[in-house]
Amino acid sequence: MPSGKGFADFVFIPNNKSKPAFIIELKKDSTPDDALKQIEEKNYASSLKDCTGLKLAIGVSYSSKDKKHSVKVVEI
Repeated sequence: MPSGKGFADFVFIPNNKSKPAFIIELKKDSTPDDALKQIEEKNYASSLKDCTGLKLAIGVSYSSKDKKHSVKVVEI
């Protein structure tokens, strides 16, 4: 979805704007913090401007070496 200065991987906007909305950014061989940094730097949260409920940014990273996922969630 186009938002801010690029395309967010996933943006979930509820039909009822008072319900929680969230943005998910995925990274490979990086960190959840890097994913969250991209959400902030590229202003992806602008796509949630009409939402009045809880707004979350979710950074997910996958390690191809360890075959493990890491996740970090912050309120925006």
